[in-house]
Amino acid sequence: MGETIIFKAPGSETNGAYDIFEFTTPPGGGPPLHIHHKQDETYYILEGEITVQVGDKIDTLSKGGFSLVPKGTPHTYKNHI
Repeated sequence: MGETIIFKAPGSETNGAYDIFEFTTPPGGGPPLHIHHKQDETYYILEGEITVQVGDKIDTLSKGGFSLVPKGTPHTYKNHI
């Protein structure tokens, strides 16, 4: 999908409790609608702007924006910048 991923704290270093990684996504990029069955997911925006879909809710997030995706919830995002 053209993303750059930097692993900050992989599950192998947190005893499987969580993963932290930083994505750099090209304009128009983002994953297809998908579901995680075992873990929650969060987005914290460092720069730029994305549209996040969590279930039926769609929000636009910019620098400092945050979104929580509970496990089992369909979600995706698209980078605007």
